[in-house]
Amino acid sequence: MMEELIGKLLEVDGCALEVYKDIAQPSARIIGQSLGTTLEFLFTPFTWLQLVNEKTKANIQHRLCQYAERLEQIPEDKRCEVHPELGVPIMQRLSYTTNDDVAELFLELLASASNLDKVGLAHPSFISIIDRLSPDEARILVYLKNCNDNRIPYLHIKARREDKPLSEVNFDFDKLDFSNIDMSFVTIVKWVTVVPLKVSLDFKDNIHLYWANLISCGLIKDEYGFSINHADEQYAEIEESVKLDGIKQMYASNEYNQVEVERSYFSTTGLGKQFIQACVRG
Repeated sequence: MMEELIGKLLEVDGCALEVYKDIAQPSARIIGQSLGTTLEFLFTPFTWLQLVNEKTKANIQHRLCQYAERLEQIPEDKRCEVHPELGVPIMQRLSYTTNDDVAELFLELLASASNLDKVGLAHPSFISIIDRLSPDEARILVYLKNCNDNRIPYLHIKARREDKPLSEVNFDFDKLDFSNIDMSFVTIVKWVTVVPLKVSLDFKDNIHLYWANLISCGLIKDEYGFSINHADEQYAEIEESVKLDGIKQMYASNEYNQVEVERSYFSTTGLGKQFIQACVRG
């Protein structure tokens, strides 16, 4: 009964998804083994989708076929059934997720939950984390996965003004060392990375918001004031991308007599590393 339902869901009309017709039957069996209990919970919603919402049905067909392709890459003796506490909410989200970058995170999490070697990495909280991510942030995580030690160097650029009133200084109380405090610096720009040059972002101006959100999700940590050893070339690339010499000239006036650059980096937290292992493909 379950394989028959999955088979119907995988019946595809139209040239765009023609490639999936040939794999529909074996995929129905593979998906049934991994999502049997999950789809039993979703049986009524899926029946409704078949009869009423063609757009959502097409989306589910597409995602199920993508999931089947991932299952086929897992050795048969390593496949396991997905626990419905993970499977049900993931499938619900895949029914309406149209962005491929975000859908990839859900699909990879579903595939991890289907793999005996990775099922322990697939934590239910990752679903809500994906809910909080934009497509651009999903792309940044793919980039982060391929970075050395999952770290991204950044620069903090600030200017000195000896007579700057305390009330006008831009500083972070959480990062102040009150034993040796200097209020004469103002921040020009922080969190400058080469990510906007390396990653295709829809909204490059939101990059600071993306870093803040990834930090708030617990995936990365701001290692302010600490630099990555042997990363001179990476920091030099950032300086060139932001046109540091031009910034220094701009602030070289009577008001500001010095521009300083601090090397820091974003590190991946323990939670972030597990999330990347479970949810990020590439």
